[in-house]
Amino acid sequence: MKLFHLIAIPGCLLIFFACGNNKDSATSVTAQNNRNLISSSSREGRNNVSTTYNDPARDRFLVEPEIAVLNLTLRVSGKSFSEASKLITSNSDIIFKGINQAKGCTVEIKDYSYPQKNYQSKVSFDNVPFSSSQEMKVTISFAGMTDIQARMGQLNKCMQTISELELENPEPKKTSARINVTNPLLTITNANKYRKQLLAKKFSGLTEVAAIAENPPQFNAKDTKCTTNGDVRITKRSLSKLELDVDFNCQQFGK
Repeated sequence: MKLFHLIAIPGCLLIFFACGNNKDSATSVTAQNNRNLISSSSREGRNNVSTTYNDPARDRFLVEPEIAVLNLTLRVSGKSFSEASKLITSNSDIIFKGINQAKGCTVEIKDYSYPQKNYQSKVSFDNVPFSSSQEMKVTISFAGMTDIQARMGQLNKCMQTISELELENPEPKKTSARINVTNPLLTITNANKYRKQLLAKKFSGLTEVAAIAENPPQFNAKDTKCTTNGDVRITKRSLSKLELDVDFNCQQFGK
């Protein structure tokens, strides 16, 4: 009987860890046609939307998102340096023309890797292919949009434009052209402009506590020292609101 228990317990533990690993597995979404490949990774999940935004008891500093940004990577491969270079140039033009024609959607080049020989793998031809890539930043503007429905429409418009891009690839069996797109990051153009308001909010709580007529002997507001570097950060993100906070450290010094 004891031997049975010794065998059963490790077996249960193996089942437990196996189930836990399945829950953490990454997912991805890929769309492909005969001319281009667009993929989007969701390893870290969608933008976090917390239900605690609905809790009226918590006094939070919330602002509306101003923009959404995402990274777009164009990758090509060809039989020669010049072929890969032409694929980068022609497809970059297609991306710029397609995205910039959508109002409120803009794209800019952030980095570029010139065509290089790939000695580790070969495609369906004997020559060693050349690979090249171009990193781009796409910005989606929510300027003048005061409700979430308007921002939803703007986000859909820009993301649909990206998903419908038709890349140029004249020899699909010998060359390749594809783009990889990250999930949009909801943010604001300058978080530091809220620094004074955030610090005032922090101090107001301390001032209210210090004004209590009968403080316990363990607490003396005069002995409390607070410091801050003014580091403003976004702690929660959703298409409705962003939650901001600032570093604020207080410590009580005894006499």
